Amino acid sequence: MYFIRGFFLLAISCCTLVLSAREEEGMWVPVKAGKNVWTRLAEEGFALDSNAVFDANHASLKDAVVLFVRGCTGSFISGRGLVITNHHCGYDYITKLSSLQKDLLKNGFWANSDADELPCPGLTVSVPTEIRDITDMVNKICPDTFAKPAAREAALKNAYKEIESSQSVNGITAIVKSTYGGNQHMLYGYKVYKDVRLVGCPPEASGKFGEESDNWMWPRHTADFALFRVYGDKNAQPAEYQPENQPVIPTRFLEISAKPVREGYPALVMGYPGKTNEYLFSNIISVIQQDDDPIRIEARTERLSIWNSFIRTNDTLKLMYASRFSSIANGWKKWQGEILGLKKSRVIERRMTAEKNYATGPHAAFFIPMKSALEKHLSDYVPLNRIRLKYNEVFMGIDAFAFADKMAGLAKDFLAAKDSLKEAQRKKMETEIRKFFKEFSPKVDRAVFLKFFPDFFQFLKKNPSTGLIAENKIFLPAPESIAEKIYTSVFLRQDTLIKWLEKPEKACNKILKNDLVLFTTLVSQYYRQEVEPPLIKLESEIGRINRQYQAFLLKYYPDSIRYPDANGTLRFSFGNVRGYSPRNGVQYHFVTTTEGILEKYLSGVSDYTIDSALYNHLISLDFGRYAPSGQSLQTCFISTCHTTGGNSGSPVLNSSGQMFAINFDRCWEGTMSDLEYDSSLCRNIMLNMRYALFYIEKIGKADRLIREMKIQWQ
Repeated sequence: MYFIRGFFLLAISCCTLVLSAREEEGMWVPVKAGKNVWTRLAEEGFALDSNAVFDANHASLKDAVVLFVRGCTGSFISGRGLVITNHHCGYDYITKLSSLQKDLLKNGFWANSDADELPCPGLTVSVPTEIRDITDMVNKICPDTFAKPAAREAALKNAYKEIESSQSVNGITAIVKSTYGGNQHMLYGYKVYKDVRLVGCPPEASGKFGEESDNWMWPRHTADFALFRVYGDKNAQPAEYQPENQPVIPTRFLEISAKPVREGYPALVMGYPGKTNEYLFSNIISVIQQDDDPIRIEARTERLSIWNSFIRTNDTLKLMYASRFSSIANGWKKWQGEILGLKKSRVIERRMTAEKNYATGPHAAFFIPMKSALEKHLSDYVPLNRIRLKYNEVFMGIDAFAFADKMAGLAKDFLAAKDSLKEAQRKKMETEIRKFFKEFSPKVDRAVFLKFFPDFFQFLKKNPSTGLIAENKIFLPAPESIAEKIYTSVFLRQDTLIKWLEKPEKACNKILKNDLVLFTTLVSQYYRQEVEPPLIKLESEIGRINRQYQAFLLKYYPDSIRYPDANGTLRFSFGNVRGYSPRNGVQYHFVTTTEGILEKYLSGVSDYTIDSALYNHLISLDFGRYAPSGQSLQTCFISTCHTTGGNSGSPVLNSSGQMFAINFDRCWEGTMSDLEYDSSLCRNIMLNMRYALFYIEKIGKADRLIREMKIQWQ
């Protein structure tokens, strides 16, 4: 459901099964993990206690594990601010630094010195400084006495802002986030570095080896890593880019283990998992499985197919659409695996059984009213949510409409702005225009339009549209005629729009009177006035039930809600390197080797390409000190660690706290771990640091970087 996927942060969880503790499950908050968690770690052979993982006053692992932009994890791996993360985490920035003349995506990049490292505007690395429970503070400012959920949400939002402002001192940025559906409130402190530079990355053929064929899949052979460096001012404090800035000296960096890995090897993942929803009612899971995921999958299948028909034979279009294609395809494939896993694990049926137990248990008087209220709200929510999904994935999946909607909003903002702010608004409009046309092809989008436009309005005819179709007086001809008008319009010409902005007042009026903008505004107004408001109200009510229910679980069934859902903050999980069987007759080994790279390459599938430098090493089995002479090199592993989006780039640590792998994906059949973890199916995919080190030294010829690191060879 949409509100589960990201709309309402304070209410992302609802109900849970009463299940026996599963050793591999859990995304633990370092300062909240109980004694039993640390005992389990010790039993697994880890020589790590709570202070080794997170110590607010002394160097600990938390100082080495950083938030990379928003949505990924990175690790300091040298005393000179060198950070390793995933290639796909840095992909947008590598793309922006690339051109047809200097294609870093295609050819890779390795800086020969600090001076050659490339600034990445907008890229930030945040180092955690504090995690503190401030539930009492929040409850004093915002007591739970509001009659309407929306009023409490607004009060909480203001309380968060007030606390964040007061706590952001001495160069620390404070962020407040809720856990347990809004029953607990935590403050996180970060030191945010803004001068981050690209140091090295393999070519796309290796960094995304397998591309969409292998995304979310096992076995994998992807060199999914990239290196960046964090710079600060002369006092090693965060600063905007300046050529004279110096590499920071981190409080702690990770030692790297280059030892061979065997099945059963202990693994601990630290990072910033983005969002999970482990505690949901069966009927919410049903909506995800039967509505949300299928609608998104269908729309993205069409869009990706159309895009691919253009970009697979055109390098210019491929570079133009590369970042967006990767982003859209990622969710598209993940949701397919999620449906598969939910069905295989029979999650809906199992939760229905658990709910029957709650309804007949000693606390049924608390459970039954909440379940009934939720069902009533969902009956109203589902049809509106379907319209929202179609609007976002289909109508706004047409770039011309998405751009028109964006420009209409910016034009209105300009006209409403004070004179002193108008120049800033004009620059914002110009920036958005240039950004859009850098990733826009009229012929590609026209093909998407011809598929999506008829589908969207056919859908609306079957759903309440409050006169939208009848009111449409702008584009009544057939789609081909409409497409001709849209894609020959001056509105979709960058030079025209930039010229208009020389007289921004007139430009904004022209934009708002443009036929494409008028039509887009008509549809968007219908959505924002007739669909969105009742959805927001319903989500507030569902959020209230979520919060009350998690409080109920914490009070009466604490064993069933052992850790809070992920919310983009520092967590750790642990398990073992282990293979799995996704279906009858199929057994996956825990490790892959370079032999598999050659096998895939020789298959002739276009997603499996390699450059000549790597090919020569593969053929000759020349991996230097990283593999025994004449033998293949281990490339990737899988383990039972509980991960999700946001754990991309997370370090995977051995029992001594040394980094032996870097997390980059999950196995397709187990992507439902965001909703329920199943130890028989759920596996995270990791890049072997030995393969990364080999690539840096032998392919990148970047010995200087190897010398920076502290590597344990035996």
